Amino acid sequence: MIGNRIGDTIYAREMGEIAISHCRNGGYGWGLASALNELAMAQHVAGDYESSLASQFEALEIKRRAYMPQSLALSLADLAATLLAVARREEAAPVLTGVHGASDHLGRSRFGSTDLSHCRASVPVSGR
Repeated sequence: MIGNRIGDTIYAREMGEIAISHCRNGGYGWGLASALNELAMAQHVAGDYESSLASQFEALEIKRRAYMPQSLALSLADLAATLLAVARREEAAPVLTGVHGASDHLGRSRFGSTDLSHCRASVPVSGR
């Protein structure tokens, strides 16, 4: 997580929001995707799964557009973990398949075919 205070999710979330703001303002897509992913993990650890999923979906979309296969594989694994944490096993299974595809085929387009619409449709997203 962001910061030097291991386990301090409040601090990690604050630093994540600052990093996201700077990256958005500076047009730094890689940094924005990374900051969103780190924020998502802090939200996950804090038990704020709705916010975590929203942050993860935004990070994944940036990574898909920018063609970041290594980073996308990690984000898909994080997404699967959050879906499993909220007992959404049926939705996590195809995401895990996407992780396998991304990790096995780095640099190829197969990872981009992981369909997340079944997950996104059921995630209540507010304020994004």
